[in-house]
Amino acid sequence: MADTKISDLSAVSAALAAQEIPVNDAGTTKKLTLAQLNAKHVPIVARRTAGDLTVNGTSWADLDNGLDLVLAAVVAGDLVQVGLTAIWNSETVTGALDAVSIVSASPVTSWGADAAPNNTYDGVLAWFGQASQIESIGGSVIRAVVSGDLAAGSLTIRFRVRTTTAANKLLFATAVNPICVYAINHGQ
Repeated sequence: MADTKISDLSAVSAALAAQEIPVNDAGTTKKLTLAQLNAKHVPIVARRTAGDLTVNGTSWADLDNGLDLVLAAVVAGDLVQVGLTAIWNSETVTGALDAVSIVSASPVTSWGADAAPNNTYDGVLAWFGQASQIESIGGSVIRAVVSGDLAAGSLTIRFRVRTTTAANKLLFATAVNPICVYAINHGQ
């Protein structure tokens, strides 16, 4: 086997999670399972299907910590895609949503601004709820994770919300119209 080219080996009939493939790790040949290879690309998904949310405040606030997403085995430089779908109600105020990395219970980096979160931007523009119209929102944002986003090799993503003036704006969360969120680590 040591003198056999990989191209000379027979093909497997099906790819299984426990199967091993060789990798070069800084000049040393090591093994990697297909399960390890695919682990980064498994989406993490959460849904809120009950309890509409009334948003009121010009400062960013947590949307619902039950929607937090935690990705394991993340390293600085990985490209992480975060997505959301929901429906804003038609109140006469605009609503904004964003996703942020969380370390030690504090927001670190915004996906909407690709910087530290503050109250001078409107989050992810595809998730913006215009005033006076019922609006179905959705879309995703990809950004490169930095070391400050990580805690013990994990990335915690929290969704945050605010209104642009101090008035109520409803975000639906029902079985028919749930708030759906997801995150995928695409690696480097």
